[in-house]
Amino acid sequence: MENYQSQIEIIRNYEELAQRKMGELCGHIPNYMEKIYNMDMTEITTSRIKGLISVYQEVNENLAKIINNTS
Repeated sequence: MENYQSQIEIIRNYEELAQRKMGELCGHIPNYMEKIYNMDMTEITTSRIKGLISVYQEVNENLAKIINNTS
């Protein structure tokens, strides 16, 4: 934790950005965040699932960059 203290704000910004993007994709679905976290994809179309995967991949790539820059 101490090694990444300076990066926490950047990580929080990525998290907020990811949540906004997920909201744009699935915000019309009641309790969409809970459904995503529980992997209940019955109301989410294939194209939106692909969009969610892209959001998670982007977050993971950005986090990997942060980790590599602080190591």
